[in-house]
Amino acid sequence: MVRNFKSLLLLSLALAGTLLACNLGTGVVATATAHATTPSTSPAASPTPGPPMGTATPEPTSPAPSATPGAALPGYLDDRSTPQGVILSLFNAINRHEYLRAYSYWEDTAQDLPSFDQFQQGYQNTENVQVSLGVVGGDAGAGQMYYTVPVVLKSTSTSNDLQTFAGCYTLHLGQPGFQGEPPFQPLAIRSGTLQTEDNSADTADLLVHACDGIATGPAPALTPQPTTPASGVDASIYLDDRSGPTQVLRSLFNAVNRKEYVRAYSYWEPDSPQLPTFNDFENGYANTDSVSILLGETLADAGAGQLHYRVPVALASVTTDSATQYFVGCYVLHLSQPAIQGVPPFQPLAIQNAQVASASSLADASSQLPHACDGLP
Repeated sequence: MVRNFKSLLLLSLALAGTLLACNLGTGVVATATAHATTPSTSPAASPTPGPPMGTATPEPTSPAPSATPGAALPGYLDDRSTPQGVILSLFNAINRHEYLRAYSYWEDTAQDLPSFDQFQQGYQNTENVQVSLGVVGGDAGAGQMYYTVPVVLKSTSTSNDLQTFAGCYTLHLGQPGFQGEPPFQPLAIRSGTLQTEDNSADTADLLVHACDGIATGPAPALTPQPTTPASGVDASIYLDDRSGPTQVLRSLFNAVNRKEYVRAYSYWEPDSPQLPTFNDFENGYANTDSVSILLGETLADAGAGQLHYRVPVALASVTTDSATQYFVGCYVLHLSQPAIQGVPPFQPLAIQNAQVASASSLADASSQLPHACDGLP
């Protein structure tokens, strides 16, 4: 039985009460199995590199905001750097009961997208979903990138019934460098199909045929994956990750280095008192060729469902005339607990404010990192 997700509970597998009512609930989503493939790594043109900055205290893979100051909530994944990352983030949100976040991974214009209330109701009876990913395909043209992702889902209901599904998701991204005005439209799911399968079916074989009948070619080389979670921010990678505060800052400066200023602008909260107009924001980088960063120790605080992070940052900025400028400062990031956000649109982890000052050298900037956030709330 094939469903084209016309109700666009697309990944809820079906509304509660229908044949596929197996809603996707709590539990830790599996990472892609051995059937998953490495994303394309064709690099974009890289600007002149600045001084190597590295990372002082890298966070663990997929770190998460936590209700406990200074602690990590394991397994929080909000990563749109690759098609695989979007699909895994979707099911990560479903398994964590963060349904508004799950809803946000679909394009607003996706065909027959239901209301959020309907979408959420489709997950009432699911305990856990494990995900395996196949070879990503795609197509590109006129600045529009499309990806097809084969999936096999193992869904366990709250009554401990297991169901297996195989299907194919289509994702879309307008070239970030061509998006000329806010709001930024990130990589997101446009459509999907799922088919029920026998629980004993071979996962590898299902993945090979999951996208049969869907026009696809080699995946466009737009979103190469960082080589490690603590990788740099230069233009040879595409990094759009909000899984933790340092990922947001890396994504911000990666966007700056790739001249994707609408994307860079999107990492700030829209109502930040420090946020200028987009034109002023873009013009502020007119003479910037590249930026390297060094991150200090992240400080966390929480209260009344609001999570705040302070991240010390040292910056080395190479201008278009090859001069190097150094800065040191502190970025404050904010997230309302995803599980208690109940009205679209979902508000992801974002920069709330920052204070940045000039430094005389890289050594000077680095030495100031331990006290860069002193005095900030």
